[in-house]
Amino acid sequence: MLNKTSIKRLKQKEKVYRLLDGDGLYLEVRTNGEKYWRYRYLKISGKSTMVSLGRYPNVSIEIARIERDQKKKHIEYGSVSFADVSKRWH
Repeated sequence: MLNKTSIKRLKQKEKVYRLLDGDGLYLEVRTNGEKYWRYRYLKISGKSTMVSLGRYPNVSIEIARIERDQKKKHIEYGSVSFADVSKRWH
């Protein structure tokens, strides 16, 4: 897991890179040195996708983790409700 000190020490590189914080939450470091929170999850179709949660330090590590958890619950709730509806329909 990342922490504030390790995030501040991250330097830009020639290519964009990402560091995993945990449970699908990444910190993306761009070639210009800007840092963005990204959340990777699986769609119902089984394909992986990413959504941006905001720019660090405007979005702190604590807020990014809360946002990730909220999006995760929303995605799980959506999947469950879709499954329930399709079972009832059949």
